[in-house]
Amino acid sequence: MGGDPWLKRSGGTVPVQGGQYGDGNWQSNYFAPVTHNFFTWASGRLPDPHAGWGQLARDLDLARFTGRGELVRKIDGFIETQPRGYVIVRAEAGVGKSALAAYLVEARSWPYHFTQLPDGRSPDVARVKLAAQLIARWDLFDDWAPGGALSHESAAAGWFAELLAAAAEKAQRCEPGEAIVLVIDGLDEADAEVQAGTGSGLPLGLPASLPDGVFVVATSRLGADRSLHGVRNPASWLEIEVEGVDNLRDMRHFIDKITSPDDGDGRLVEAIRARGTDLAWFRREVTAACGGVWIYLRYVLNEIRDGTRDPRSVGDLPTDLAAYYAEQVEQWRGAPDNAAALRGWEQTRLPLLAMLAAVHTPLTVTELALLAEIPAGEAAHGFIEETVRAFLSHDDDGPLGAPRYALRHQSLRDLLKGNIPAGRPDLAGLARMFSAQARLAQERLEATIGLLARLPADQAEVTMLRMFAGLDTEAVAEILRKPATAVRAAARGGLKTMLSIAGNGTDRRLRSRIRYSLPQPPGLSRLSRLSWSCPVPEALGPTG
Repeated sequence: MGGDPWLKRSGGTVPVQGGQYGDGNWQSNYFAPVTHNFFTWASGRLPDPHAGWGQLARDLDLARFTGRGELVRKIDGFIETQPRGYVIVRAEAGVGKSALAAYLVEARSWPYHFTQLPDGRSPDVARVKLAAQLIARWDLFDDWAPGGALSHESAAAGWFAELLAAAAEKAQRCEPGEAIVLVIDGLDEADAEVQAGTGSGLPLGLPASLPDGVFVVATSRLGADRSLHGVRNPASWLEIEVEGVDNLRDMRHFIDKITSPDDGDGRLVEAIRARGTDLAWFRREVTAACGGVWIYLRYVLNEIRDGTRDPRSVGDLPTDLAAYYAEQVEQWRGAPDNAAALRGWEQTRLPLLAMLAAVHTPLTVTELALLAEIPAGEAAHGFIEETVRAFLSHDDDGPLGAPRYALRHQSLRDLLKGNIPAGRPDLAGLARMFSAQARLAQERLEATIGLLARLPADQAEVTMLRMFAGLDTEAVAEILRKPATAVRAAARGGLKTMLSIAGNGTDRRLRSRIRYSLPQPPGLSRLSRLSWSCPVPEALGPTG
């Protein structure tokens, strides 16, 4: 990592400690805790700003970082044309946000903070680490860290904002035109401030409005928008689209590069060839299996390289990816001694996850909640739209423009159905819990679909296309070549019949679900017709 600009101070240069990392084909020096050995902190020894960087660079395989050219050009363009501001790069989980941030740090020597590194989630620690890098880079010791000592105020959001202003003034005086760019990875994963009401409302207590010449490039998962409301213009909001042309092209390029017999990963290429697998076939299959999700690709390639996975089985859930998902699930569950969190998990979150795993096409939050037989209130919307949003795909084609959500990748569906890879006995309890909930979700779906099978044929085909395929009246009329009035009549008749059947021994929640699905005249209610998307029994036959 280009650490030279950070090391100078009045009276000499801070001694540098270093090391190397690499896979045998490539090596790079990284400068270990340059500031760590020089600064002291009133609250104790200064947390090392660079602790864990070498391992992170290995895990992200920065040596083969590929693509993101258009995204980097947009970031550079904003910095070149704006006086200051935030660049927020948003994406779903596992799409390569951290790799992009690490590349910018590695290539540009920009001060940085990654919340996934040791102590990284702490706002106090984050500000002190960034402060140490800024002070060393712009030689601000005399005023801000006399003798290398940071005061207890150095962790405060206000103190850090003042330091940023001082660094910006020094930069413009000594190196006119030189921008100060901070790279923050995982901004949405930072802990809340210990003292409520401190800072700007932004994670890590970052200033909402930055001094001229100062920029923050931050990554965040989708669904964390609420925590970013404090960002002020000028700002640029960028997104890495999982199935976007740029992301898929970058992944194909990376796969081609890492499996190249000439300059690729030798161990990986040897492992693929040892099983008699054609490289061209492998590249196509692994690209299709990953679907733009980089974390899936990373774990699959690691297992093939280590000899624990047959390269011909790229679609199976990787062991380490299952563990990664399990860690996410534990966060969604909450602390074991938190009774309120446990109730929320059992009554709302777990049923919603099971229903997401059971259905295979996008549904609105209301539809998911109705099928899962839970209230479609704030808890359900918050969980889907914020907490797990980073793991879901979505479109805006729901009733009244409501977004529909579905699991982004089959690998998470496997876990949520209780399927775990061999060799992870620690996940057995999780698998039993999800298996039981998956069975319950399937029973609920089958109960609803079973009613459909008892309808007259003309009502069944219309009701299935309207209620389960999510098509509107005009689309169904075109498919069946029937007048729209006839389709409306058949849909209403079918749903009424289902409601009547459900009244005989079926629980009240299912009857309410069907009653809610009855078509209503336009403008009569904001509760529009549901358009569920569920697997339909083969016994129902073709739908026309």
